[in-house]
Amino acid sequence: MTSSIKSVNLTISALHNLYIPSSINDKLEELSAKTPDFAQVKNTTKNLISVPFNEVRKNIKAVNASNIIGDTSVLYVPPVSLDNSTGICSSNQSEILAFYSILGHVLKIATVVCITVLICFAVGAMAPVAWNEIKLWRRLCGMRDHYMLSRQDSYTSFSSENTHELKDPFRDPPIQNGQYDVIASYQQCFQTWNTRIAGWMTNLVTFGKSPENIDPKTKQKIEWVVAYMTSERALCVLGIGLLGILVCICQFVMIALLKHKISHSLTSNDGDGVQNLLKSSTAVDIENQMSLWSVQTNKYINTTETNINQEVFGWINTTTLSVNNTVATMISDIDTTLADVFNGTLLYNPMKTVVGCAIENKLYTIEKAMTWIHDKAQLHIPRINGTQIKQALAKQTDNSTIPTASSTSAATENLLENLVNDMREGLLKILRAYHRITLGELTVALVILAVWLVQLPIALVILRLRLRKATFD
Repeated sequence: MTSSIKSVNLTISALHNLYIPSSINDKLEELSAKTPDFAQVKNTTKNLISVPFNEVRKNIKAVNASNIIGDTSVLYVPPVSLDNSTGICSSNQSEILAFYSILGHVLKIATVVCITVLICFAVGAMAPVAWNEIKLWRRLCGMRDHYMLSRQDSYTSFSSENTHELKDPFRDPPIQNGQYDVIASYQQCFQTWNTRIAGWMTNLVTFGKSPENIDPKTKQKIEWVVAYMTSERALCVLGIGLLGILVCICQFVMIALLKHKISHSLTSNDGDGVQNLLKSSTAVDIENQMSLWSVQTNKYINTTETNINQEVFGWINTTTLSVNNTVATMISDIDTTLADVFNGTLLYNPMKTVVGCAIENKLYTIEKAMTWIHDKAQLHIPRINGTQIKQALAKQTDNSTIPTASSTSAATENLLENLVNDMREGLLKILRAYHRITLGELTVALVILAVWLVQLPIALVILRLRLRKATFD
């Protein structure tokens, strides 16, 4: 244009003759008719902008608060109750059963030893009885022969009516020169052990004097007292008392062994004690429980977070998306309309600039704001980090020389220590009760033995009375 028009020379007189052709009006009217009034864009925008708000009304009315909370069935909470349902005992069942198996093994061995000792005593007691039965017949035969010889030597001077009378050791005079005593012979034959015990006691009382130097009356008195105390009925009482004492001793031995084993097993620091086994096993169990709890809790948090974002902020997301779609549609329709009318003309760029400055920039700002709201209108609940919890617990753990699968907290160790103490106290309480029962049994056995010992003063009183009666007679 500048190359074809070098200069413009206009004069007033020339301007008087300047006029605009009438055809320009037609062109302006044609341009006015073609200039868009954006009515179609307005209608489209109105229809689009009404969509999100109608959707918002529906979403707000459809909000269900019960759907906000996640599915509680997936939420794992370690059980805590007074009946030890935390799983400590169930998870350490093998170790606890092994401990009681050890106690049972110790008790079994002690029982077998005691029964074996009792059987040995029984067999040992049967052996002399059997041997005594074998010799009994020989003694009876010897007694018969001795009796016949004694009758011929001692009773030839008596009358025929006195030859069959038996001797009374309390009233008759002592037998002299080998006279026969049927009671002594009976004791020697049928009460062998009684006779031997009488001999021992005679030696004890007479300070070991020889039988020739002992007064026959004194010897008879001692033998009679011993025979009285060692009769079959008295020996039955003595046997019951001694057997009861022996059984009580066996029970005391078993109680002492169990107490020692319980104290050693529950408090041992060599790595094999029940407390150390529980620490190791419980550490693994706590780690597994913590991992399961963190995973299940995070799953529950995810579900709850999704439900809250959908139920509470879902309408915001719907609104922002719809508004952004409406804005994008408006901008696209405006650009399309401007292109249809002014594309290829000198007015396209100016009109696009004016429309962009007046309308589209505001629409872009609205779109940016809706995008920010869409991105920020979200609820983010923090997740549980099981690893950090384990590390925090590990920092609180006292240094331990016992290798475990993972460190347990001081609170856990206190719990295990209390559990072990409760186990020990429970077992020791049972043993103490058993000990009291055994003491009662021992008291009964001692009373029975005392009943047998009471026969000694009774025998002495009877002996005294008979001797006095014999003296008076």
